[in-house]
Order: sequence, then structure tokens, then C-alpha cells
Amino acid sequence: RAEAEAAEAEAARECARLEERARQRQREARRAEAEAAKAAKDARRREAERRAAAVKAAAAEANRQMAKARDAAENPPAPVELGAEEVLSALEAAVEVGRGGFGVVHAVELPSLPGWGRVAVKRALSGVDAREVMAEVSNLRRCAHRDVLPLLGYCGAPRAACIVTALMRGGSLDDHLLLSPDARARLQKLGFKGTPGLSWSQRLSALCDAARALVHLHSNSILHRDVKTANILLDGALLPLHTAGGERRVYRAFLSDVGLAKERAGGSMTMATNATSNVYSTGFADPNFLDSNQHSAKTDAYGLGISLLMALTGGEPSRGLRSTHEDDVLDMVAGKEGAGGGLLHAARRAARWPQAATQELVKAVHGLVYERKSQRLPLPEALAAFEAALRFGGDDDGGADAGAAAAAAPVATDRPTASGADFSASGATSSGASSSALSSSGDGSSAPGSLTRAVGGLHKEYVAVGGDASLARLVQQDRISNAYLSMMGHLERRHEQRGGAPLPKGSSEEEKINALAPCSAGQSQLCDSAHTLRRWYNACRHERGQWSVGARPSDKEVAQVIERIRGLLDAWSGGCSPVSGSEGSATSLS
Repeated sequence: RAEAEAAEAEAARECARLEERARQRQREARRAEAEAAKAAKDARRREAERRAAAVKAAAAEANRQMAKARDAAENPPAPVELGAEEVLSALEAAVEVGRGGFGVVHAVELPSLPGWGRVAVKRALSGVDAREVMAEVSNLRRCAHRDVLPLLGYCGAPRAACIVTALMRGGSLDDHLLLSPDARARLQKLGFKGTPGLSWSQRLSALCDAARALVHLHSNSILHRDVKTANILLDGALLPLHTAGGERRVYRAFLSDVGLAKERAGGSMTMATNATSNVYSTGFADPNFLDSNQHSAKTDAYGLGISLLMALTGGEPSRGLRSTHEDDVLDMVAGKEGAGGGLLHAARRAARWPQAATQELVKAVHGLVYERKSQRLPLPEALAAFEAALRFGGDDDGGADAGAAAAAAPVATDRPTASGADFSASGATSSGASSSALSSSGDGSSAPGSLTRAVGGLHKEYVAVGGDASLARLVQQDRISNAYLSMMGHLERRHEQRGGAPLPKGSSEEEKINALAPCSAGQSQLCDSAHTLRRWYNACRHERGQWSVGARPSDKEVAQVIERIRGLLDAWSGGCSPVSGSEGSATSLS
């Protein structure tokens, strides 16, 4: 019995040991499972961090490259001549991001352009003469401007003929307005990370950039000849834009595809040029061009007007956009009660356009598109209307800030007619910057458009009540810009009257002043004051009016410099300076 009890006790102990070992294995299994779960969680966290870091690095690199592209537009680099082998080798792994009548656009990295990352290589289609590629290279070099797509390189070899520009990751304005499946796929290939579609202010900002580029081309007697939304490219980086309604975020836009651009015969903007190609874009081509086969500054401006109508309504030019809204536009301009309901509704649906801004921009559409040829709105005057609507047009939710702007001054239905040139010399310098509403009349006189008068009225109202300082700053920037453009126009006319040699194309503003203003001992005050105004003007233009801390002059300083320049110009011209007009005049230095 004792042995049996001992055996039973041993069996119980063995059973307990087995149970303990089982529990130990369970604990170890649970511990291993927890450790595996923790390891997997850590791995997922590290992978997420790696991906986030990669996305952040890619975004930083993209922003760096876009900033580099903007700098290249401001300060054009010498284009790199590429070898055929390098181009052909790179294109083997390239991604197609666009196609047109001239060539196919690929996104690719090139060893000869280190630091640029992916660039846009537009390779000529089969059958396109390499000489046409070199002609486009020549045009791009002559058309260099902060709002024209910068040229980085080219290849003139027939089997690899191409031009290379900065890659615009934001795609084209056309992509965002139509948002077709092809457009969405193209934006994805380009690496666009924003929200497709664009707010009304982003649409209008892009059109302002394109209009400035066109003014620059026309001031150098060059026509674009294919202005359309597909040729307005966005860089894809949101930048601050300070307006009367607060800060907005917009994209920089660049006018592209100057391959069809052509210099006017004799440099005259009063004569049309015959088309050497039957290439044109359906819906964007001016009926006057289709009838006469002649391009002019007005046919370029027509394409911009159709682009504005497309941005307002979201319609497609190739599907009767012009005729669809013709009655609404004509009735709204005529001031008929309750007119434009269909167009206003389309604008609200397309991008929540503020009604007052829409009504003002419709007048620009009418002047650029529907008006008879002899009465067409001069492009600098249209640009002034664009910029005034952008600054005072309301918020991005369709707010009614523009209503206050429209009420600040009476709106006149008449405007100066175009006679002779398409725009005045004083308003269209090679800087291509914003100008006020300039008339194309031969004497250089002007009558500001309704929104320009509204800006002046708002400024007086705000100053009287000690109101919004940001509005006063915007008006100060306009005053500086107008004064500078007027001064340069006067200096250029004075230079021509004295029989001076034409300035080299591509001259910087500093070089122009040094050549045009007297800089000899005893006469350097005008040159020095002109350079002061130039520096302020550049600060107004730089990244949409950003100033470094402490650099912004006071209104008193601005007035003193402008008055000094006007007096010096009067004295230099024998007391008959044309720039001493009344306050508010687009050609007045005051």
C-alpha cells in the first residue's frame, strides 16, 4: 500500500510537472507571439516613416526643382546643347506626358542637366524638319521672360531633334478645366500632388501670368499664334498671393509652345503677318484669322479671351463655347436687367466664381472675343481687369468682396477705342509686368476700366477711415508699377526721337536704364532715381509682390521719388514730358 501511495504521488507530481511545462510553453508562445506582433508593428511603423520621409523628400525635391524652374524663368540660363546619343538613350525609359502637332513630350532625367531631376523633352514628330526645332530654340531664347516656359537645352540632330524645358508638374490649365480621364492620368504621370480642378482665383491667376507673357511677346513684336489653355502650364507649387480679401494660395503659370511664334515684319505691331502654317486650335482661333489667314496681337488676345470664358464656365471651345454664351455676354455688357443667368450659373457651378467678378470679367471677354475687330480691347487693358478682379474679386468660396469693389466707383459702359497699334508703348515694355488699363491711342492717353476705378475708389475709402493696410499696399504696388512702366515708355520714346540705336533684345531693365537715362556727371540724378524705382518695381513683381523685411518704402518716399523723376523728365524734355498726367492716369507718374 505504501508503495502504491508513493507511486500515485509521483504520478501526481509528474502530471503537475507536465502541466507546468505546458503552461510554460503557452507563456513562451504568447510571449513570442507578442514579440512578433511588436516586431511587425515596429516594421510597419518604420515602413510608414520611410514612406513618409520618401514622400517628404520627393515633395521637397519637387519644390526645389519648381523653385529652380521659376528662377530659370527670372534669370534664363544658357541652354545646353545635347548629343543625339544622350537624348535617344534617355528616351528609352521616358514617360510620355503630352502630345501635340509639333512633337511628343516626355518626362525624363538627362545627365547633361544635373540637379534638375525630371525635365520635359519635346521630341519632334517624324517628318518635322530639325530646322523647325532650331527655330523654336531661337524663339524661346528671344522670348525669355518670367512668365514664359524657360528653355534648358536642345538637340539639333535630325534623328533626335528636341527641345528641353522645365517639367511643369501641375499640368496644363486645360487639364484642370476639363478633368477628363486622360487629363487625370497625365497629372498623375507628372507627379501633381494638389487638388485637380482649381479654385476661381487659381484659374484667374494662371490667366494673369499668361497675359503678362503675351504682353511681353507683343512688346518685342512677337506673336504667339496658338494661345490656348493647353499652352498655359502650372508649376504645381502653391504660393501665397496677398489680396484685399486675405491670402490665397495659387500656382505659378507659364506660357508654353512658342514654336509657332513669329516676329512681326519690321518689328511693327500695326501690321498683321501671314500664317506660314495652317495649324490652329479649334475653338481658340479668331474668326478674323480664319477669314484672312493673318495673325495679329488681336488674334492672340482672342485666344486668351476664349481661355477666360472657358475658365469661367468650364465649357469646351471645340463644342461651341463662344456661341453658347454669346447672348448672355452681349446682354450683360448691354446692361439688360436679369441678363446672363445661364453664364452666371455656369460660373458658380464651375468654380464658385463671385458674381461681381464674373460680371466684370465678362466685359473683358466681350472686348477680347465678341467685339468687332477695330474695337477690340487692348491686351494690357484686359490684363489690368484680370488683376483687379483677382485682387478684389472675393474669396475662394464665392464671397462678395467684388461687390464692394464694384460699388466703390460708378461703372462706365464706354471705353477708348483701338486705333492703330494694339497697345501703347508706355504700357508694354519688355518686362512684361502688370500694367494698368492702357489705351492703344496714338497719344498714349488712357481711361481706366471699371475695376481699375473701383480700386481707386476703394483705396480712398479705406484710407479715409484708416482701414485695411494690405489694400493700401496693393495700391502702392500698382502705383509703383504704373509709374515705372510710364517712365520706361517715356525714356524709350525719347531715345527713339534722338535717333538712338535700338537696344539689344534681351537687355535687362538695369541695362535699359543705363542706356536710356543720362548718367554723366551732373545728370546722374535721373539715372539714380530711375534705378530706385526699378528696384521697387522688381520687389512688387517678385513672387507676387513679396518684399523683404524693412524694404518696403513709405507712401511719402514713393511720392517723392516719382515726383523727382517727373520733374527731371520734364526738365530733360524741355518741360513737355507726356508723363505728367492727372492722378489715376495709367500713363501718369503720379
